[in-house]
Amino acid sequence: MRTADERIEALERSLRRYRLATWGLLLCALGAATVAATGDGVQDLVRARRIEVVNEAGVAGVVLGADSTGGSLAVANAAKKVVVGLSTYNAAGGVLVADGAGVELVELSTGATGGSVKVANAFGKKAVGLGASATGGTIGVFSAGGKAVAGLATNSNGGAVLVANALGNGGAELSTDSVGGSLAVHGASGNAGVMVGTDTTGGTVLVVDADGKPGVLLGTSRLGGLVGVRNKSGEPVGGITVDEHGLGSVQACDREKKCRTLSPAP
Repeated sequence: MRTADERIEALERSLRRYRLATWGLLLCALGAATVAATGDGVQDLVRARRIEVVNEAGVAGVVLGADSTGGSLAVANAAKKVVVGLSTYNAAGGVLVADGAGVELVELSTGATGGSVKVANAFGKKAVGLGASATGGTIGVFSAGGKAVAGLATNSNGGAVLVANALGNGGAELSTDSVGGSLAVHGASGNAGVMVGTDTTGGTVLVVDADGKPGVLLGTSRLGGLVGVRNKSGEPVGGITVDEHGLGSVQACDREKKCRTLSPAP
């Protein structure tokens, strides 16, 4: 079974980590400028592949450029660190915002399903991600170590909530399906320990062992309640049900699936 990190990443596929072309502006070759002047000395048009605006020390503070993917703009501080970048990526736009040391803290980009926002901590590790998916929106929250620990998302049946421990494992998942709501509580290994849900006859509770195999099932049928017990291999070996007369019935089975039933029914 996937970890919470993988589940959140799957629900939020649109949160793509674009490295925008702004950071590669120095690869642009300086092109010759074409200037058209009016009679008053004001330039109507300046054409170039790259334009730099420098300070009194000759350090570029603003750089405008263009390449085969489109235009780009980089704004740098006095330490020559790019702190704001705008550029095109896959025919769409993107924005990067960094701190004074050049660590990327905010990223806005677009993908096949819509827009996305990534917010990072002071070390550049993703802390929050927001985006659009084919079924709606997604939000992912990450620990200081970069592990996904919480998330909100949508699916074809409604919404989903994920929580995990600091390592991105375990936790719980609350979601909806075609017949109602469901809750899965996971152990540290990532396998679901308890799953609670609904079906056409009512509620169900499934208890799973450390290997992810079902051990006990509690549910309902058209006749009443039922309890199913399975062995370590996941094979049914016994159960308690309600028979056609409304009476209790206990069943025990051997490894060859031969069963005996105890019932007060005539």
